Amino acid sequence: MSDTGFISATPSRNPENHFNPEINTFQLTQTLDIQQPQSAQAMAIPNSEWAALKTSVSSIEDNNSLMHTIGSALIGAGLSIVAAALFTEFTEAQKIEQIVMWAVAFCCVFCGVVSCVFAHKESTLVTKSASNVLSQMEIVESRYRDA
Repeated sequence: MSDTGFISATPSRNPENHFNPEINTFQLTQTLDIQQPQSAQAMAIPNSEWAALKTSVSSIEDNNSLMHTIGSALIGAGLSIVAAALFTEFTEAQKIEQIVMWAVAFCCVFCGVVSCVFAHKESTLVTKSASNVLSQMEIVESRYRDA
């Protein structure tokens, strides 16, 4: 089979065009040759194993980006507050405000780092879950290697 096609255009009058009967429309036709798929080796897998694989794959979730985003935002906010606290001249009456700024900065940076650490740990768990599914698929595949 070939992959060439043929396109033709034929002008025709549009009888439904009441406003301007002189306008022509074109009718397009296209001929395509469809290639047959090539044969390949296949493995028959029982429905129960296929359902188990589908369940395993559907249970893999990667909500990691939200934790990284929150952590990065908190770290950025904390570092911005640190910069403001370093470059602002506080009077003796504003000593409390300076302490509050440093406390908020410390909390933001600390929570951001903790969030990023948890996001990294979660990505490790997702990778382990994906490798678990891959090992199940290799077990199924090993039955057909010997045949």
